[in-house]
Amino acid sequence: MAFGRCFRSFERMDISISNTRLLLWLFLILSRSESVYANSIVDIDAHEMQSLLTLKEILQLQGDIWQENRNPCSSWLGIACEDGHVVSVSLFSMKYQAVGPSQNGSLMLEKAVQTLSTMSFLRSFNATGFEFRGQLPDSLGKLGKLNALDLTGTALYGSLPASFKLLSRLNFLSLAKNNLTGSISPFVEGFYNLQYIDLSCNSFTSLLPFTLFFKASQLMYVDLSHNGFEGVIPPFMGNLVNLRHLALGHNFLQGSLPLNHLKWPHLEYLDISNNNLQGPIADSISQLKSLSYLNLAHNYFTGSIPSAISSCTKLQTLILDRNLLTDKLPLSMITLKNLVVLSLSSNNLSGRIPSKIFTLPRLTTLVLSHNLFFGMLPLNELKPALIQVFDISYNFLEGDIPESLFPVEKIMKNCFQGAPTQHSPKACKQFYRRIGISWQETQPRSGSSTGNNTFTWLVQGHTRKNKRLLVILGCAAGGAFVLVIAGFCALCNERHKGVLNHELNEGIREVVTDRGSSLDKCFQMSFSRFLGEPFSYDTLSQATNGFSSSNMLANGHSGELYKGTLEAGTNIVVKRVYTARKIELYLKEMEIFQRAFHRRLVTVLGYCISEPDEKFLVYEHMPCGDLASVLQTKEVAYEGFYQCPRRPLDWITRLKIGIGVAEGLTYLHHECSPPIVHGVNYT
Repeated sequence: MAFGRCFRSFERMDISISNTRLLLWLFLILSRSESVYANSIVDIDAHEMQSLLTLKEILQLQGDIWQENRNPCSSWLGIACEDGHVVSVSLFSMKYQAVGPSQNGSLMLEKAVQTLSTMSFLRSFNATGFEFRGQLPDSLGKLGKLNALDLTGTALYGSLPASFKLLSRLNFLSLAKNNLTGSISPFVEGFYNLQYIDLSCNSFTSLLPFTLFFKASQLMYVDLSHNGFEGVIPPFMGNLVNLRHLALGHNFLQGSLPLNHLKWPHLEYLDISNNNLQGPIADSISQLKSLSYLNLAHNYFTGSIPSAISSCTKLQTLILDRNLLTDKLPLSMITLKNLVVLSLSSNNLSGRIPSKIFTLPRLTTLVLSHNLFFGMLPLNELKPALIQVFDISYNFLEGDIPESLFPVEKIMKNCFQGAPTQHSPKACKQFYRRIGISWQETQPRSGSSTGNNTFTWLVQGHTRKNKRLLVILGCAAGGAFVLVIAGFCALCNERHKGVLNHELNEGIREVVTDRGSSLDKCFQMSFSRFLGEPFSYDTLSQATNGFSSSNMLANGHSGELYKGTLEAGTNIVVKRVYTARKIELYLKEMEIFQRAFHRRLVTVLGYCISEPDEKFLVYEHMPCGDLASVLQTKEVAYEGFYQCPRRPLDWITRLKIGIGVAEGLTYLHHECSPPIVHGVNYT
């Protein structure tokens, strides 16, 4: 489970991570290369030769791997020797007979460890990708002379054995991408020689290993991400002056980020995303002058982005999504000339976007969506040829539609003149009035691709190569809606972390009535941080004709779905849940919105919790109906800008619809943490 949860995260890690690991292995394994090759002609110790043959039989290695008539020290894959003794065994990339359900993986691993323990000169064991499918045996302590142990992706489960603490000579340890559980602190407290530790993508719990961080002064690489660690980040981690890589993301850490104490002169990679950290980002972040990757997303950081971040001149990736950050973007950010990725979505950032941001010479990804930015977009500074990912949706930017920005969903819900899917003029006026700036709807400038020509441009301009793109987007999203509703019923036990409270987005300012219990008010305070607009019961009732049966779209296990139209003309889908019977499902669905965020998934617009016996979620309405309707019916229908096909679709179109749905499912099943699968609980 844990391996599937993290596979894509590992794929997208900065290339420097792989380089760091490779260099460490080279240092640990190949530093003795001269003596190894000089002694390769020396006959191997007979006892160790027999141990290797026994190991081959235990592991069921296939083919001509480890041939008996050849010298292991010079000819066997993965074997390194010194003075005729085996010092390193690596099973990485070897072909073997997979452990079947009827076989005992734990017993196989125990036998392998027993055999390895007979090699008294063994210093390194690497079994990356060799799926034992068992528990670590207590005999592991017999390998106490090891300097390097790598069991990445070996399908291990259960807790660490008591004898694990005997491996105190390790300077390289990786147990990543398994399903190991329990606490690690009692077992690694004496590992003071560690330089590299990777326990990511497991199910470890309890506190971080404080003693290790206090005394293992040589640590260079630490990855404890995708686990269940709790507590705070200890200030004395600042003593790790050699640290280059620190990944603590996807845990349950609390408290603040003690930047005043974390003076890491060589730190290049810092990821503490998806935790419960809070407080401001201190100016002392300027001390991390070697930093190239910084990810603080999905936390509760408040205040402004410190202008001192400009001192991190080597920064290439900056991700601060889904926090509670406010104020303007610091102008000093324009000095970050190496910046490639800047993602600040889902905060409460405001003000005008500094035009010089678009002049950064290496910037390819800019995501500023779901904030409160306003004013004109500095199009003259934008470099479409360089920018690959660009999203400014759900802000209050104004002016003519920027023709170089496509697709439409990346600029939607702003105040652009004549563009589709924007805030209503009333909402724009209200927003600009609140910030003390007058705003007035104007006609598009002549010659610009706005007004009645907007849709023509969208279809014939950028999409000339694929005239069916809008149909595919609408239909695939419609099909994904059905799949997402099913996914939202998954039994997920992830904790609440939330995103933010967009109090001004879309301009729908409805006040939740005072009806309802104190529990409802508590829900409102908690969920308004990441569920968008608070709607009143009367508003939703009016939009759905009193929840009329003629407006009902579906009645499923998790609630009733109604189509509705707000006064502003916005089409919505309202989910009605009777909490007396299904409160758990309602709460679980709320949980999911803090981590399920993808362009193929339907957007949640708001909620209503004012009624004591029923709750409501408000979704964006997707035209063209569900996937079955699109694939099977035969008439032609029109809805808004979309021409909804009601005729048999050709196979190319069906393939593209399938790809769109597959993208949504892939995100739910593999990229969420934990995954969202209908009827399955991944914790």
